Amino acid sequence: MNLLTIKIKFINVVIILNIVYIIRCDDDDVFKWDADMYPRLTESVAQAKFCTGNNRNPPTNICDPDGILDKKEAWLLDNLIDEPRNQTQCLCDSCPPHKRGLNIKVALVKTIKVYGNVSLEKTVEMFAEKTRRKWRVEEQCSNDVLIFYSVFDDQIFVAMGANAHKVLTDNKLEEVLIDTKNHFTSGYYQQGLESMIASFQDFSDQYEPKSYGKLGIGSIVLIVICVTIASIVLLFAVFWFCVRKDRKTSESNRFEFIGSCGRSKNKHKNKSNKKTNIISDPIYKPVSTNDNHNVDNPMKA
Repeated sequence: MNLLTIKIKFINVVIILNIVYIIRCDDDDVFKWDADMYPRLTESVAQAKFCTGNNRNPPTNICDPDGILDKKEAWLLDNLIDEPRNQTQCLCDSCPPHKRGLNIKVALVKTIKVYGNVSLEKTVEMFAEKTRRKWRVEEQCSNDVLIFYSVFDDQIFVAMGANAHKVLTDNKLEEVLIDTKNHFTSGYYQQGLESMIASFQDFSDQYEPKSYGKLGIGSIVLIVICVTIASIVLLFAVFWFCVRKDRKTSESNRFEFIGSCGRSKNKHKNKSNKKTNIISDPIYKPVSTNDNHNVDNPMKA
């Protein structure tokens, strides 16, 4: 074995050791991201540049400050998110041009900082949800979806708004995560993200909003008119009932007053008549037909 062969083997061993060291990536050599320190993709161009790493211009949908994706992979994902979006369903009351369907964003890190007694899974969930709210992608419509992945922690979480959750139900999301898990664990991050984004867009395209959830202006006006008429009828009925009740009460009191007054007058009249009869009637004395002996007899004289 000559000296050149020994040198080549030595170099190979050094290279392999360096690769193993990079893959293992000791915790002290990797920056652990905190949600408060993570760049704002939608804040401004200056802030968005922190999402690019060293590969590309400020992205529209991908935040990758650690440079996990190369320039071509990030560009492909950007196009995949933007192009089919206008062909999917509108999830809001009204959709401006180029803002239909799901508004998908991607946030990538090598690892995150875990605090206290909080589990890694819960920390990833909190990181993703806080980043989604911080970016304020779709505050009015809530059709935003954030795919967050921490490479060394091998943790992925999807945070989304209320309208997006109508499309991506828990069952559908679990199905997608199971199907794409092997891509991420094998290091094929771009393929895994591409598969997730395509699946989400398919669900959005197939989504049919429930009709009762949306009311047109005509329906709203009709409801207002019906409620107004019903209120007027109800108020009239209450008013009529109260007036009728008051009228009956007043009539009852009036009859009672008249009756008592009439009784008083009749009583007074009877007393007056009785008194008058006592004074004006002549006094009659009874006459006995048998008292003939008290009458003077002209014959005896």
